Amino acid sequence: MKQAAKRVRDAKRKPREEDSSSPAATDPDELQMRQRVDELTVENEVLRRQISELQNHSTENQVSW
Repeated sequence: MKQAAKRVRDAKRKPREEDSSSPAATDPDELQMRQRVDELTVENEVLRRQISELQNHSTENQVSW
């Protein structure tokens, strides 16, 4: 989970590389949206890992009758 948290911080710090010749790359709203999508993608990955870990933990602790 520490690695996932580090990835979230890194994703927030690193600006996404854009094609500077594209007019859309200079649109602040689009840049902001792309950054938000990147942040949500990383958050989604973190949450999926947490779910997987909880499922594995739950499976390990099940009592077999």
